[in-house]
Amino acid sequence: MMKTPTQDLIYPQQQELLKPIIEKAKSTISTVAKEGGYTYVFDSSPGTPLLYKPD
Repeated sequence: MMKTPTQDLIYPQQQELLKPIIEKAKSTISTVAKEGGYTYVFDSSPGTPLLYKPD
């Protein structure tokens, strides 16, 4: 499936709008994982499977 010119225009805007939401979600996941003593937090949906790993 080929991208359309409209998709090429929308994708960067979509990424820019989603960035603060994604960062807040990652921060919240990290905080909850640390407070809960979790070693790892995995995402079961397709994409990035590992959401948290202690430093």
